[in-house]
Amino acid sequence: FFSSRRRHTRLQGDWSSDVCSSDLILKIKQDAQIAVIEMGANHQKEIEGYCTYTLPTHGLITNIGKAHLEGFGGMEGVKKGKGELFDFIRIHNGTVFVFNDQEALRDLSKNITNKNTYGLSDADITGSIISAKPFLSVQINHADIGLINSQDRKSTRLNSSHLVISYAVFC
Repeated sequence: FFSSRRRHTRLQGDWSSDVCSSDLILKIKQDAQIAVIEMGANHQKEIEGYCTYTLPTHGLITNIGKAHLEGFGGMEGVKKGKGELFDFIRIHNGTVFVFNDQEALRDLSKNITNKNTYGLSDADITGSIISAKPFLSVQINHADIGLINSQDRKSTRLNSSHLVISYAVFC
C-alpha cells in the first residue's frame, strides 16, 4: 500500500524494541512522507516513551491480548500499556484506526475525535473472512472512507483474524 502511494521508510525484520525503534527513526530518509513504526511493549510506560520521540500522528493497536501478562501486571495492565499510544494521539489531536470488534479497543478510543473503525460489522470499513486455510483471505464489504474500495478482496500470509482485517484496510 505505502510503496505505491507514498515515499516511505520500511525496514525488514522485527523492529519492536526500544533500541530498534530508535534505529528506525535514524534510518528514515529525508524525503519520506510516512514511516510505519511498530511499538511492541512488554510493560507499562514503554509505548508512552516511544511516543515522546516518534511523535505519532496516526495509530493502530492490533489487539489487546494476553501477551506479556507478567510485565504488564495482568490484562488491565496490557490495556493501559497499549492504550498509551491512543492517549498520546488523543492529546495531540491525531487519528486512530480502531478494530471495532474488540471492546477494549473501542474503550481506549473514546474521546478521540479523528477515528476510523474497521471490523467484521458495525464499522466504517467492514469485511468478512473468505477462507482461513492455509492463510486468511478477506472480502471488504463496506467502506465509508475514500481510500478503500468496497467489494475488494485481499489475500494475506497472516493467520489471525484481527491482523487480516487490519491488513485488508491498509492494503
